[in-house]
Amino acid sequence: MNDFLHDAWKYYEYGRLYNNNLVPNQYVMVNTKQEFFIGNQWIHMPDNEAMRRLAKPTFNIIKRGTSLFVASLTSSNTTISFEPLSQRMPVVEVQVEELARRVEELEKRGE
Repeated sequence: MNDFLHDAWKYYEYGRLYNNNLVPNQYVMVNTKQEFFIGNQWIHMPDNEAMRRLAKPTFNIIKRGTSLFVASLTSSNTTISFEPLSQRMPVVEVQVEELARRVEELEKRGE
C-alpha cells in the first residue's frame, strides 16, 4: 500500500508540474474563470486611474446557463457508482462500502 501511495503522490506532482508549465498557467486560469463565474468579470484588468473611473457593468449569462444545466441534472434521476481508476489501483472494499453507505444517507436526507 505504501508503494501505491508513493506512486499516486508522484503522479499528482507530475500533474501539477505539467499544469504549471502550460501557457497560460492552468491554476491561474481556473481561479480567473471561477471569479468570472461568480460575477467578478473585471479581475486582472489594469489598475490605473482611467480604469478606476469606468463603470464596470456585469451580465453573468454564464452563471445563469450553468445554474440551469445543474438544476436540470439534479432534478433528473442520477446514479453514483464507485470503481477503481485503473486496474493497478487496489480496491479497498471497506472504503467503497463506506462511501456507498454515506451516499445512501445523503439520498435519504435529500441532499
